[in-house]
Amino acid sequence: MKLAWSDMSVQMEQQKKLTDEIIWKMTQEKSTSRLGRIIALESFGLLVTFIALVYVILNFDKLGDWLEITGGFGTIAIMLLGIGFGINIILKAKRIDLAKHDLTTTINYFKTFKATLGLYKRLSIAINFIAPLFVFPLAFAFFSDKNILENPEIAGKGIIAAIIVTPIVLWLIIKFYKKNIGAVNSAFKDLKGNK
Repeated sequence: MKLAWSDMSVQMEQQKKLTDEIIWKMTQEKSTSRLGRIIALESFGLLVTFIALVYVILNFDKLGDWLEITGGFGTIAIMLLGIGFGINIILKAKRIDLAKHDLTTTINYFKTFKATLGLYKRLSIAINFIAPLFVFPLAFAFFSDKNILENPEIAGKGIIAAIIVTPIVLWLIIKFYKKNIGAVNSAFKDLKGNK
């Protein structure tokens, strides 16, 4: 009887070990998948921003008046800030890896990542409301034959459009991040609760 109990105890221990491994792998796959979506979106944003930055720099000589030049410098500064944040987010997201780190280290990396995203979100909201003031003069200089100083009504319409569209775009982006971060957070909580 004692031997049967001992054998059953070993089998239960092996079953628990196997279950823990399965949960660990599922958490790794879920976190990698969700973080991969964020990395993909950030990478796409970096590519678009970098192309736009190169375009603005190569065509800076087309800017004529003080408003267009100010818009050019402001837009370049915003794009450089965006590139810096995008690279930082990607690097921090890639560190979150259960295959390379223990659970505590991975969760600490995840917390740092979430804090960075929180800061990024707050800055993005502020920047997206002032960006049109720089981008509109620049866009008019590059893509229109009209001068924004001579056509303030067009600038007004553009700013009104930005006031309507910007919150919707920001809401969609924030929703995307919340959904994916929430899924990773939930997976880590489940794994931690299983330990």
